[in-house]
Amino acid sequence: AEVVIIARGEHGAAIRERGLRLRVLDASSPADAAAKTNIKLVELPPGGVEAYESVTHALASGAKPVDFAILGVKTWQVHEAASAVEPLLMPGSDSCVVTTQNGVGAPGAARDAVGPSRVLGGTCKVNAYLAEPGLVEMAQHSATFEFGEVYDTTGNEVKGCVRSFRAERLAKVLSHCKGFAPASGVASVGAWTAIW
Repeated sequence: AEVVIIARGEHGAAIRERGLRLRVLDASSPADAAAKTNIKLVELPPGGVEAYESVTHALASGAKPVDFAILGVKTWQVHEAASAVEPLLMPGSDSCVVTTQNGVGAPGAARDAVGPSRVLGGTCKVNAYLAEPGLVEMAQHSATFEFGEVYDTTGNEVKGCVRSFRAERLAKVLSHCKGFAPASGVASVGAWTAIW
């Protein structure tokens, strides 16, 4: 599999048993949202992704190292999650953790855990919730994922946006996923946006 998911509890068990489902509501108005008439279901069947209870379990089960570890946790959990996932990162400076939290502290917490050269900072703006274990529901119209370099090669914070090979590579990977596409014009300033 090209996707490895670390998910605990009932949600993780459901993903391992039944796969991961994403129900996307394409609503351009509150009336459309209330009617829930334009719904798209994206499904990753069991075996379509590798899903593990922990990084330790993933490594013990022979999971291959990853290029990007996208942290879908709360801001206060970023340091712990980045530290936990570091052993799963591919050796070398191109592999990294990618923060998704809407807080200025997330990249710094990741930096403190894995070092500045292994961090891409990101912001995920999505109206989503866990409908049941293994099923996430989200509104399509508001979903974006912006990411880019946060630190330069000396570990100092970047002023503005800086293009990088790995940010471009991640954008390309996401553009091939169901429902993802890089936003037009964003690449020219060095940050990337994935829009569902």
